Amino acid sequence: MIPARWTTSWSRCRSRSSTVRRTATRLSCTSARTLNTTYDLVFIDGDKREYPAYYNMLMDKGLVHSGSIMLADNILWYGKVVQPVAHNDRHTEALIEFNRMVVEDDRVESVILPLRDGINIIRVK
Repeated sequence: MIPARWTTSWSRCRSRSSTVRRTATRLSCTSARTLNTTYDLVFIDGDKREYPAYYNMLMDKGLVHSGSIMLADNILWYGKVVQPVAHNDRHTEALIEFNRMVVEDDRVESVILPLRDGINIIRVK
């Protein structure tokens, strides 16, 4: 559910004619209609266990291009990503895997802003 204040702000946006807003799960993002475009900006804030899958989908299916920015929210996960992982903590394991994938991917540059729960700013080279 999108809060009403966001919808109101969106309707007043001056660049709205050249901007596409999509709110979807990973599974619904893979529809043929959505895959026929590339994105300049992607905000990832979903099921933490699926962050690696979101990243792979965006990079491997050509949904982003050189210069695209991906913003991954909650990347520090209450500091859990730098502590020993609790047994069966799949959310933390996935975020650690996601961070590793981004750091090891030569196709991107990234920086983590340690604001609140952390946001990873990823730029496609």
